[in-house]
Amino acid sequence: MLENSAQVSPRTTQMPPTSGTPPRTYYFRTHFNFSGSKDGVSLQFSNYVDDGAVFYLNGTEVYRLRMQAAPIVIANNSAAIGTPCTGTAQAGDAATICPDVFTISGAQLASLVEGDNVIAVEVHNATGSDLVFGSALIQVSAVQSAPQLNIWTESDFTTLFWNGTGFTLQQSTDLGAPANWADFPGTPPSPVTVTNSTSTYFRLRN
Repeated sequence: MLENSAQVSPRTTQMPPTSGTPPRTYYFRTHFNFSGSKDGVSLQFSNYVDDGAVFYLNGTEVYRLRMQAAPIVIANNSAAIGTPCTGTAQAGDAATICPDVFTISGAQLASLVEGDNVIAVEVHNATGSDLVFGSALIQVSAVQSAPQLNIWTESDFTTLFWNGTGFTLQQSTDLGAPANWADFPGTPPSPVTVTNSTSTYFRLRN
């Protein structure tokens, strides 16, 4: 950070040079860990940026902030095309009252992997003599309610039905070991009707 404005806080890392006009572009990177399924997941970035930036996830560009739109190639000497906090008393300066917030999801998360991931950001100055960068990353995951498996028996038939999606019906005729559970043939959606014969147990797996 190269900034004297009191509106930018906290200031934890001052970037060289400590006086004069900063270089056009600074480069930052950090690691984060991800585990589990990407289904229903999005990544939300909350940032203080003066002036523009390009964000990358594991080397793949995912967002441009106040930079020329793709397919224009962003180079080291590319200038930001805007400044932060437009229309406020702090126009032109990054400030806590007007963070730059954006969310990536779906196809933008194609490069997200299990385990270690790298966020890289190139921050570009416009025409001013200050540069600010701060970013917080939040993982947003869809809340999945636990399903309820219901059974309705009539004559020689049993109908099983459950709420929610993304669950697979399993069956077993022996509860003696976990390995005895098997997916119901064809992995059908709810409801499922079976003919009563031998004693059979059912459950759902995610």
